[in-house]
Amino acid sequence: MTRNIRATLALVTGLAIAPLAPAQSFRAYLASYGNDANVGCTVSAPCRLLPAALNAVLNGGEVWILDSANFNQSAVSITKDVSILAVPGQVGSLASVASGPAIFVNGAYKVRLRNVVIANNANNPGTHGIVLNSGANLAIEDSLISVVQRGIYATASTASIYRTTFREGTSGVYLTSGSTGDVTESRFVHQSDYSIYVDASGSSTPSVATVTNCSVADGWGGVRASNQSGVASGTAQASVMGSSFSNLVYGVVAVGGTGQTIRIAVGNSHFSQIQQLALYPLGGGVVETLGNNLGRQIGGSSATTVPGI
Repeated sequence: MTRNIRATLALVTGLAIAPLAPAQSFRAYLASYGNDANVGCTVSAPCRLLPAALNAVLNGGEVWILDSANFNQSAVSITKDVSILAVPGQVGSLASVASGPAIFVNGAYKVRLRNVVIANNANNPGTHGIVLNSGANLAIEDSLISVVQRGIYATASTASIYRTTFREGTSGVYLTSGSTGDVTESRFVHQSDYSIYVDASGSSTPSVATVTNCSVADGWGGVRASNQSGVASGTAQASVMGSSFSNLVYGVVAVGGTGQTIRIAVGNSHFSQIQQLALYPLGGGVVETLGNNLGRQIGGSSATTVPGI
């Protein structure tokens, strides 16, 4: 046997006995009784924590949560396109923990969440619910985000929010640095700042929110557009349609300044038990009323126009 043949046989033998990396699949599964040592996180042998399932699933695949439990121990960094779905009737929980968010998406990944619960860890508190950065794209529906600082904190990213409840936080949705948010049929309760905050800071690209058929109650404020950093330029825009605001200090607020474009349009919305002002343009910000707004109180600086009233 020549040296070359012996070398080839040795290589083939080595390949034959070397362990193969587990193949990824379109679906991975999580359960309270699961084990992260289970290869592939299959439905018959699920994993226990979300990072293991993310490692097992293909880009563009799905992670299914089979029963009620918490499924992370620290901030979960998502670096692929993925859908995370809890079986209806179960509480698929993720916790904001150890001074971090529950979920962090940094980059142009598409993340889809359905029927999940995101809350704070009372024993080892975190910060925000979901942090999006650098072109991330989130769609969340039929979910609950509770007792975190900012429920969804988007920087230069996109968030689509449908039938989701934000409860007992600082701000439910915070959009900055050219982020876009579409918030539909969602509820905001007991937020200590503005429930939806559109910040013109950080980018020449406008930050934009569309708020449709939402309810905001029992907190500080409803929707605010402003330039949080106070720099001399920036654009923040929002439209609010068919929504209700009750038991708040302020309803819809647009705060502008020299060189800034801050504008909110409001139509077919209802305001009740607003302690200060329901529609409040200030310092060059503009609040446009598009008609059929009930219970509104209006105030602002003399330099601000409020068309359509």
